[in-house]
Amino acid sequence: MIKLSLGKEELKTFDDFIKNYQFKKLPDTVPFVLLSGIQGAGKTHLALSLSNFHENVFLIDTELRGNIVAKKFPKVKYAQVKTYLQLYGIIKHITTEYKKGVIVIDSGSDIQQLAEVYYKKMAKVEKIWPQYLWAMIFDMCDEIIKMVRESNFAMVIT
Repeated sequence: MIKLSLGKEELKTFDDFIKNYQFKKLPDTVPFVLLSGIQGAGKTHLALSLSNFHENVFLIDTELRGNIVAKKFPKVKYAQVKTYLQLYGIIKHITTEYKKGVIVIDSGSDIQQLAEVYYKKMAKVEKIWPQYLWAMIFDMCDEIIKMVRESNFAMVIT
């Protein structure tokens, strides 16, 4: 343990600093959070706990098991998605029908996987490499993020 010894003048300066300290106002930006950890660590539970502070928390479940955690948070609005078009459509619906809120996507790695499957179907290819245009896949993933960024929603990706 470090023992800090302040003289009278230092203590007065420190006390004045504490009494007059003004927290800086944060910019009016909406947060984006990436939660990382092993399966079962509590990422989705932590993200959904935001429903204790905000009325519009949406869980978009791509792993098809988020309903187990969502049941613990009755105010959370829950949707399962199995395709990129469903993911795109539900985010479009949320961001146009609601003024603000928090969108939780469980799991972030599935955004890319859903985009890959959709791209292969649209491009009529079976293999990822060498025909795959990764830029197209990443653009599709970026489109999901962009849609949320341009709305008044925070986003949490687990």
